[in-house]
Amino acid sequence: MVLAVVLSAGLTCGAVSVELHYFWAEGCPECVAMSRFLEELLAEHPELDIIRHEIGRDPYARQLMADLAHAYGLETEHVPAVFVGEQAVSGAGRAVEALIRQEVARCISEGCPSPTERLADVQRWRLGPVGSILLVTSMVALIVLWFAMTSP
Repeated sequence: MVLAVVLSAGLTCGAVSVELHYFWAEGCPECVAMSRFLEELLAEHPELDIIRHEIGRDPYARQLMADLAHAYGLETEHVPAVFVGEQAVSGAGRAVEALIRQEVARCISEGCPSPTERLADVQRWRLGPVGSILLVTSMVALIVLWFAMTSP
């Protein structure tokens, strides 16, 4: 009994969790195909942690996808998009699936940091939708105030 507990504890201690960020949108046919692929991949690799982000209704998810795309040097920002280990891909198909499968296998054997850790290295300003509206509104208010103060 004690040996079984020690053996099972040893097996779970060595498990490596691999974080994968998946960005999708409602009504996207390629996203349906990618979701199916990721479910199959999860069945093969239970240590895979798939974090799903629906970008249609969540401005934070859209911004996170844009920030990760910038951090990874991904030129196109469209769904489906997957970020795992050193790999960032958008679109669907066998070639994309092969890249994801290969990177997940590498991360399981070698370990990989979370894709979001790259965001600490991004040195740029990026406003979300609310920040953009506030910035534009503030600028318009300052211009109106300046004209009001300088007009006779």
